[in-house]
Amino acid sequence: MTTSLALPLSGSLMAPVTGAPTFSAPTANRPVAGDLAAGSHSPMRPATMAAMPGRPSKRDLVAVSSWHEAAHAVVGVRLGMRLMSIHVRPRKLVSPSGTTMLSSGFTSYELSTLITQLGRVEAHRACAVFAAAGLVAEREHGDGNRAATADDVDGIVRHGKAAGVQASDHAAFLAESVNAAAHLLLCDDGAAWLRVRSALRQQRSLSRARVEALVGDHR
Repeated sequence: MTTSLALPLSGSLMAPVTGAPTFSAPTANRPVAGDLAAGSHSPMRPATMAAMPGRPSKRDLVAVSSWHEAAHAVVGVRLGMRLMSIHVRPRKLVSPSGTTMLSSGFTSYELSTLITQLGRVEAHRACAVFAAAGLVAEREHGDGNRAATADDVDGIVRHGKAAGVQASDHAAFLAESVNAAAHLLLCDDGAAWLRVRSALRQQRSLSRARVEALVGDHR
């Protein structure tokens, strides 16, 4: 079954954010066509732990980040995005400042095809909802990883700016994006999210086809 999920893709940014959102979303089984733009895909930046000493082990990090990346993946599918990469593979990174970081996972998608499908403004609004899924995951199953939360907030703000959201409306836009992401994740009581999370935790990496199969028909 394909459902029409409502998202804050248009309308007043100052509208109340309580209750289910009220705008139609693209169905996830609608084909997304078109060549990739330069850069091949639009990734979410990998969530990171700020400092190595005293931080969770890689095993613990996978347990938590699998909820986070599964949330992005499920919301992406239900938004009709063409996912490119979904994995939780902790690895050390060195920031430009020389600080050692531990990357916990990564989920990416094609932005150019989403723009072709929805138009630039609505595509960036959808991307903000995709980013907001990480905030929902951190709220429900997080471990206080401020870096992961900051990355997602930054994504929401960046996509909001690209969609023409004024600075004075950023807080309301963020709240609407989180509300929409929560609705997409929990419209089936979180069943698809749990399925994707369980598979991702076990396998560490999932294909787009596998995620779509795990999400199933309830979109």
